[in-house]
Amino acid sequence: MMTNDFFTTFVYPTLVLFASSGITWVFARRKNNSEITGIDIDNAKEVIKMYKDFSSEMKLDAEKTRIILKESQELIEKFNQRCIQPNKCKE
Repeated sequence: MMTNDFFTTFVYPTLVLFASSGITWVFARRKNNSEITGIDIDNAKEVIKMYKDFSSEMKLDAEKTRIILKESQELIEKFNQRCIQPNKCKE
């Protein structure tokens, strides 16, 4: 009789507690892993967006640089065309 009370009072509730904790842990782990995967996907999207923005800015900067270089080359050509003594103008 004493053994049966011990099992019903301590052992069975402890086993139920561990079993329910284990089941909860398994499902919580799945949920957490899926949330982490979702966060990783969101972070990857942000990185791609930042890369595209940076790429667009770099293209605009490169285009501005090309325009400035083209204008400078045109000025140098005009200067060379107006130069009376080309040997001295090159110095």
